[in-house]
Formats: sequence, structure tokens, C-alpha cells
Amino acid sequence: MIVNIRDTQPSGRPGRGPHTLAEIGAKLRKAAVMHAGGFSAPEIAKHLDVSERTYYRWRSQLANVSLDDATRLGELELENSRLKRLVAEKELENRVLHESAQLPIRSSRRITRPTSGWSEPAESLDHRHRD
Repeated sequence: MIVNIRDTQPSGRPGRGPHTLAEIGAKLRKAAVMHAGGFSAPEIAKHLDVSERTYYRWRSQLANVSLDDATRLGELELENSRLKRLVAEKELENRVLHESAQLPIRSSRRITRPTSGWSEPAESLDHRHRD
């Protein structure tokens, strides 16, 4: 499971938001050196100025990912969120247009049809099956 890297909580660094992918990559490289030197995970997290949970999350998500791949992942996540917003805006515009024209609303997820007027009465179907 990949969690949006940009959704991480702001770090303890004053006046700054979440870590950039470059910062995360640098900290993970430093953590790998420290781990090889015999430091424990809590010690590494403290030295990196992140919580132990954040360190483990970064390590599980990005340990085997190159910086280029992680950057591309971030770009794709941003594009995906932008496209989702565009779709939501278009659906809202469609709803407003349908309501103003008083037409039945057809959602992109489910098409609803009125129950009356779409099928013939049972009596009219009988002539097809008569000998």
C-alpha cells in the first residue's frame, strides 16, 4: 500500500511543511549508514528529527525506490488529485445544468431511469406469444 507522501504531517522544523522527497531520500541514506553502524531505529529516528513511526513508514515505502521514481510518484499523485478535482467540478456543472433544465440527472456512477413509461404493459406483450 502506497500512502501519499505529500500527506505527511508537518515536521518539527520551524516554519516549514512536510519533508520534500529529496530530504526524505537524504535522510534514508543517512539512516542506512547509521543502521550499518549499529544504531537502533529509535536512535536513528531521533537523530533524523522524525518520529519512529515516520521513519518506519518512509523506510517501508521508499527504501527500494530511486529518487527519480519517488519524484515521478509524487508528480503522478498531484496530477491524479488535479484530475479528480476536474471531474468533480464537471459533475457539479452537469448537475446544475440538468436541474436548471429539469431533466433527469444521470450520474457518472449510476444511471437511474424512471419506472413508468419504459416498458410496455403486460397485455400488449401477449400478442407476440399467441399461436
